[in-house]
Amino acid sequence: MRQKYYRLSVVLCLLAFGLSACSSHVKEVKTDMQQQTKQAERQDPDKLFEEADNAADRGDFQGAINLYSQAIVINPKYAVAYNNRGFTYSKLQNYDRAIEDFRQVIALDPKFAVAYYNRGVAYYKLEYYDLAIADFTQAIELDPKEALYYNNRGDAYYKVQYYSQATENYTQAIELDPKNTLYYYNRGLVYYFMQNYNQAIKDYTKLIELDPKDVEAYNARGEAYYQLKNYDQAIDDYAQVIALDPKNAEAYNNRADAYKELGYYKKARQDYEQAIGLDPKIAKASDSNRIFVYDKLQKHYEVIVNYTRVIGLHSKDVKAYNARGNVYFDQKNYDEAVADFTKAIELDPKYGEAYYNRGKAYYELKNYDQAKKDAKKACDLGDCRLWNRLNR
Repeated sequence: MRQKYYRLSVVLCLLAFGLSACSSHVKEVKTDMQQQTKQAERQDPDKLFEEADNAADRGDFQGAINLYSQAIVINPKYAVAYNNRGFTYSKLQNYDRAIEDFRQVIALDPKFAVAYYNRGVAYYKLEYYDLAIADFTQAIELDPKEALYYNNRGDAYYKVQYYSQATENYTQAIELDPKNTLYYYNRGLVYYFMQNYNQAIKDYTKLIELDPKDVEAYNARGEAYYQLKNYDQAIDDYAQVIALDPKNAEAYNNRADAYKELGYYKKARQDYEQAIGLDPKIAKASDSNRIFVYDKLQKHYEVIVNYTRVIGLHSKDVKAYNARGNVYFDQKNYDEAVADFTKAIELDPKYGEAYYNRGKAYYELKNYDQAKKDAKKACDLGDCRLWNRLNR
């Protein structure tokens, strides 16, 4: 099963002074004021709030927290300052402190929808999904027209494997904001995990209509086509990923899998090699399919290279040693075969197949005594084929 990527939209809402919606917060940084004026402004919580916002915009999160805190000291009921300080704590991944601030906002203003939403995001980050769902639900009750709230509640439902509820929430988000590609992607992915591949394809197709350059959408749709055994369509989507992102190792690997299923082994081999060249770590994920293809092409050397690569990554892989030994045996390279079967036995002394295989190799080397010992051991472990043949 290929790895799937989930576009979580846990976006916090930072409220700029004078605004009351989850909008982008971009302000110009003001020039330095005269010292006397600035000293006076230090007593004005609204000015401190604006300075804090500017600091947050610059990425000076600790400075922003200090300024929000000063504003709160002057005005302990400054709900928006608590919210934005909580937001800034979240940017620093200090979710416990963020939750404390959002809780204070709610105590001051129980109808502050954004505070419930932001606290829900913090709970989500801490993997308290039930609490996140409760807060997203409260935010929705207070502001039922905000699509992002439904989307994030869908994310939380997905995490607790309530897939039907997740898709319902994504659907609501889409109805409120039908041009937001995030919501189609997330709903499509949940449909994929529900094995409702046709519905997943519909969502990814809609997403691609909205954004024809979305690499992940093509890859995800290719995955759904693959699961439906519609390999030609899958190959087309993976090809589109590669056209948009030529260094996408996963797309080459996935297209190779589809080529393999169609029997296009040369093309599959080329794509596997390209994938490994871009990302050597992908070798283990695709080793069985890749080796199958090389074997079909009767490229024994390449099969050995690939088993050697697997052994290099996983030095205790008993089956890899045994499999490479079989390839050496087929090449009549019996000494190398014996060495690999011996290594497999060292790793797993009860691996009967390795004794059977080593016995065959010893027999070909005319070492009949050792062949018979291995045949006996293999028979003791349940495989008497060689033992019966040698004792006819």
